[in-house]
Amino acid sequence: MDLIIGGSGFIGSNIANRLKMEGKDFAILDKQEPQIESRWVNHDITEVIQEPIQDIDCIYHLAAEGTIRVCQENPKVCFDNNVLGTYNVAEFARKNDVKHIVFMSSYATYGNSNEVSTEEFPLRARNHYSFSKIAGEAIMESYAYEYGIKVHAMRSAPVIGKYLIKGVTAHFYQKLKSNPKEIEIWGSGEQKRNYIWVEDLISAMHLTKQKQAEAYGFYNVGGSDVVSAIDILGLLSKKLEIKPKIIRDKNAGFKGDIAMQIVSSKKLQKIGWKETKNFNQYMNEYIDWLAEQAAKSESTYNKEGKK
Repeated sequence: MDLIIGGSGFIGSNIANRLKMEGKDFAILDKQEPQIESRWVNHDITEVIQEPIQDIDCIYHLAAEGTIRVCQENPKVCFDNNVLGTYNVAEFARKNDVKHIVFMSSYATYGNSNEVSTEEFPLRARNHYSFSKIAGEAIMESYAYEYGIKVHAMRSAPVIGKYLIKGVTAHFYQKLKSNPKEIEIWGSGEQKRNYIWVEDLISAMHLTKQKQAEAYGFYNVGGSDVVSAIDILGLLSKKLEIKPKIIRDKNAGFKGDIAMQIVSSKKLQKIGWKETKNFNQYMNEYIDWLAEQAAKSESTYNKEGKK
């Protein structure tokens, strides 16, 4: 069976959905109740994992504090979750003879760069979050070589898909629904990323499990379309049939923010990975999902008589 650690979150919920559709046995370990019906182990990974779970083939380790501002303001939360928590997961895997760990790392480990980052690029972390992910990779690599657990670390670009309730697109969507006439954005809005659809990320995870021969492997995963915040805003505006005035706050932003980072997925492509949807396709699908969630919330609000 598979164990999804952090399976109540965005990516974990999508992995659970995929495994459920494939008829595979899985459980979720998380301190929050899962969105997908499953066996749930209620646990915080900052504490030693003592729950006996038999015959685990693969752990998907997704649990982390991923908000850069939270990590800056409370380093203990960052390092307890992302470093100590990763150690606890690795120890649990060792003691339970787990065969595979898929570890969710980040493109942020490369820092800011105007170049397309390959796996050969040096790691240039610039904030607590990205340093904690580098530390997590180091823990996973040491356990892979010491104990023979196959570890697959995914240095992913930002991920888009169902169950994602925060991030640039969700933030813009909520602001435009509140005020379709104008929107304030940080800086120029030209910060670029090569976002990835969540289903393509999961396919990359599954492929590395099948193809990786060595004990430890790390892989960039990002889409072929390079887009900016302005591009996302343009697509949203077209979808919502509005033309908001854009107000740029040139003084916005914060120390440690990743302004520019694009990762190359050629290593994954060489073992057979391919994208199945481009930016316009999955982003339109995601905006439709955001609209469905907003409609559900409004319907619930009205039924409760709070209008």
